[in-house]
Amino acid sequence: MTSLGSLLHYLIHGRTARMMRRPPRHKKRRGPVLDPKYRAFVREHACCCCGSWKFVEAAHIGPHAYSQKASDRMCAPLCSKCHRTEPWSLHQLGRQRFEAMHYVDLIGVVVKLNEEYGQELPG
Repeated sequence: MTSLGSLLHYLIHGRTARMMRRPPRHKKRRGPVLDPKYRAFVREHACCCCGSWKFVEAAHIGPHAYSQKASDRMCAPLCSKCHRTEPWSLHQLGRQRFEAMHYVDLIGVVVKLNEEYGQELPG
C-alpha cells in the first residue's frame, strides 16, 4: 500500500492497514508443565537417596520424549552427586537401575512431594 493509501486508511478507519491484516496470535503452549515454584519447593528437601542437604537439585524423573524434559511436577530432590556427577548417579545408571541400586522409589517420592505441595500430578 502506498503512503497516501496508508494515510487515507488511517484517517478513515483509525488504524493502519497492517493492523487489520494480522489476526492476533495466541498459541497455546505445548509441552510439559513448567512450575518454577514447585522446583524451588523440591530443592528445599534433603536428597532422597543419601540424605545430603548440600547442592540439592530437582531431578526430572518422569517420562519424556526426545528433546523434551518431563513435567516439573515429576521432580525428586537429589544432590548433584546422586543426580548426575558420580558413576552411580541417576544420569549414569538410568531410573530403574538407580532405584534398584539405592533402594529408593522415586515415583513414590514424587507422589509424596506433590501431596505435600497440595497439587495433583498432571495427566
